[in-house]
Amino acid sequence: MNTKIIKKIKTKVKQGKIVVIVKLFPELVINPNQTDLLTKKYKNRFFALGSLKKNKLVFSNQKGISLSNRLKNPLSKYDFFFIIEQIVDTVKKIEKEGLLRNNFIIDLNYVYFNEVTKELSFVYLPIVSCHANIDVITLIEQVIYAAKPAEKQQNYLAEFNCFIKHLEQFDAEKIESYISMIDQSIVDLISDENFGRQYPSKNNSVEGNKAGKTNDEQTDIMSDDDKTDLMPDIDQMDLMIDNDQTDLMENDELANTLSNGLDNNVFIENNNDESTCLLNDNEAINLSETGQNTKNKFPVLVRSFTEEVIRINKPVFRIGKDENCVDYVVTNNIAISRSHADIISRNGRYFVFDLRSKNKSYINNRVLPTEQEVEIFNGDVLKLANEDFLFQV
Repeated sequence: MNTKIIKKIKTKVKQGKIVVIVKLFPELVINPNQTDLLTKKYKNRFFALGSLKKNKLVFSNQKGISLSNRLKNPLSKYDFFFIIEQIVDTVKKIEKEGLLRNNFIIDLNYVYFNEVTKELSFVYLPIVSCHANIDVITLIEQVIYAAKPAEKQQNYLAEFNCFIKHLEQFDAEKIESYISMIDQSIVDLISDENFGRQYPSKNNSVEGNKAGKTNDEQTDIMSDDDKTDLMPDIDQMDLMIDNDQTDLMENDELANTLSNGLDNNVFIENNNDESTCLLNDNEAINLSETGQNTKNKFPVLVRSFTEEVIRINKPVFRIGKDENCVDYVVTNNIAISRSHADIISRNGRYFVFDLRSKNKSYINNRVLPTEQEVEIFNGDVLKLANEDFLFQV
């Protein structure tokens, strides 16, 4: 099975549209009819495939901001679940057409948010050949940990996070049932064929939603890394990609997130020395505009029994013995639970979340409460059942 998927990815703004250029590894088989089917039936929900040359795909869609940028601004409970329901509904639409959920990019930097309609747009890669599975739960967890809740509405994130952690795998029906208990109108609206043409006026939605605008629309529609004044035609853009003359959107977490979402061996290449993200063995390297190398190291766990170094390379990194639902498998230890604990990374701080494990989790021999985040620091010893790990930042 081929495990390398995305070789290069770039974004530009052209004539009021977002253009995403993805270069895949050549051994992958592509069927553009898959993307065409989705864009014809669901319009702006998916980026349209404008051109395909070899394994270089050029997508475009209506203008908006990346979901990662939207989540930096306060989010009401209603608006949070409005985003989550769109993710769930998108997966259902993909599977309804008999296509693979594996093929859409689950990186917050490449999911786009329309500030007028509140609609999310996704890039679907029309790959036919087999490749590694992605976990939609990973995308949902990214949204949870990136979201900035509005004042006096803090608990909904923790409660929903607890619910998600109890799911052994992505289950659209269970997640929609949860959202329905929050507000049935969210599910009804997004499942409506006319969704995207207007957004409901809710008292608990983002304040200042006048004429379909949010508070964060006071800032530029695209981040500084996305903006460009002059854009060539798409055909010219294709040529520029071959010569590596365009700028790769600079983001220290980009390569890591894509790597974890699609496959741990996915990496991004670019020969441009000024603005490049490379991924090598799960270590992201950013070359700044001055040309100086700065290495972004992930926190690690050192397993005492085997001296193995485990990189915590996801916002929510799960440890256990079931290889189908964890990020690191603890082998040769029957005391470890199937899904034992999560290591959560948030704003430079790190937490352990015990998943109701049978034999408990400990930090420096202090037992941790179940389903509560407990901060862990450099040099602490994390014990899962009877297995010791040294935590290092």
